[in-house]
Amino acid sequence: MEKRNDIKVFKYGFGSAILEIIYCALVAWLLTSFEHVAPQPGVMFPVFMLLLVVFSAALSGFLIFGYPVYLVVQKEIRSAIMTMSVSLATLLIAAIIFLSSVIIFK
Repeated sequence: MEKRNDIKVFKYGFGSAILEIIYCALVAWLLTSFEHVAPQPGVMFPVFMLLLVVFSAALSGFLIFGYPVYLVVQKEIRSAIMTMSVSLATLLIAAIIFLSSVIIFK
């Protein structure tokens, strides 16, 4: 594999993880501000939550697994594994940073 392709694979893995982190932050903000919009949610809140879970699973699957699946179909197994590893490592590092900041600034 050439060096240029390695950089492209790394950039996609890192970029998809950053987009996933931004999406998770937006959903967390939405959920924390939902009680201000509807103090008595009733039956609509569980419906909203289930729809959000389905949408989140689809979007997250596309962001994290979309390009690696494309690479597997193109028979570039090494690049697919590298892309997914970079994405998952970036998500793990972000989770550790967020958890550490919560513990430190408690």
